Amino acid sequence: MNKTPNSLRFTIGIFGSTNAGKSTLLNALVGESVSITSSVKGTTTDSVKKAYELEGVGAVLFIDTAGLDDESELGKERVKKAVTEIDRVDLAIVVLKNEALNEQETTLVKKLKEKQIETLFVINKFDESLVNLSLENSVSLNLLKDSVDEIYTHIKKIFDKKSEKREIFDGVLGENELVVLITPIDEAAPKGRMILPQTQALRDILDKKSHAFVSQNTNIDELLANFSKKPNLIVADSQYIQEVVKTSPKELKITTFSILMARLKGDLKGLVDGANMLDRLKENDKILIAEACSHRYVEGDIARTKIPKLLEKYLGFKPNLTYTCGKEFGDIDEFSLIIHCGGCMLNRKTMLNRQQTAKNKNIAITNYGVLISKTQGVLDRVIEIFDEL
Repeated sequence: MNKTPNSLRFTIGIFGSTNAGKSTLLNALVGESVSITSSVKGTTTDSVKKAYELEGVGAVLFIDTAGLDDESELGKERVKKAVTEIDRVDLAIVVLKNEALNEQETTLVKKLKEKQIETLFVINKFDESLVNLSLENSVSLNLLKDSVDEIYTHIKKIFDKKSEKREIFDGVLGENELVVLITPIDEAAPKGRMILPQTQALRDILDKKSHAFVSQNTNIDELLANFSKKPNLIVADSQYIQEVVKTSPKELKITTFSILMARLKGDLKGLVDGANMLDRLKENDKILIAEACSHRYVEGDIARTKIPKLLEKYLGFKPNLTYTCGKEFGDIDEFSLIIHCGGCMLNRKTMLNRQQTAKNKNIAITNYGVLISKTQGVLDRVIEIFDEL
């Protein structure tokens, strides 16, 4: 289970002030020294992440964040980074000293309520002489002495209430059906393995007791010659979808890996609506291309080479592009359109929050796959299999 991608894990963030006991709690929950503990304030600088198999829950990701009340210049940056972790957690554990909430803790709790994030308060009673703090949905214990079993129980209850099991082919694939996966290999493809959306698709096909046929061939007429009956679904790489659609009979159901991932990770309708912003863009409008993970750029890179060319051809003018990469979304106010990567390394919570952030600012947002299908004139074809659209 430790091979489960972090993007598919139930994510638990541990927040609190310096020396509240956050790292002590994480170490107690996983039964090993993951985070350094010390009486010196600010021991945890950057967020510490620990993938773990939690009994009764499954694959989880713990995130131990920096202290909220670090007032140094460097500390303020760490706090800012810690607060951004809110957008990716399914459950927030707020570790408190047995005393009234300080300003930073109060602000954190307000943010968690605004974002409707399930919150568990752990009151660390390391000093019995302090005022007795009582909060709803809380556990009081001495983290240095007491068992954390009660915390496990609360986590399990919240997981049972909040967990939403979603798979890539839900609602579009039944049992004993045939899916053709078109997976051309280009310069940017990883050596010796398939990319995550392709492996997830293969696994879900098997889980649904259906059958997969994998090929690099984008000529569907040639591929169909391999079968005695037509496949139930064809899934193609977005960059080759135009050729696949062109050579496919109209009655065949077709979509792309990127479209499936957009539906799995975010709000597909919102991303489709965002792609339609292309028809209203003006020459001076700024476009942000957002990538969730950092990587070395190579010739033929989708974000730096292929998408700019598609945009220029579709728009009729050279687009005004800005790039960002990494887990922080950054300031987006100046942009008219955001083109996000597929988000295969993000969890659904993070992607939905990014879409909501853009929506709150009246900024259109779409993703690579939806945009590519839009610019190649096949978007309606590749989304018609989804009943919710």
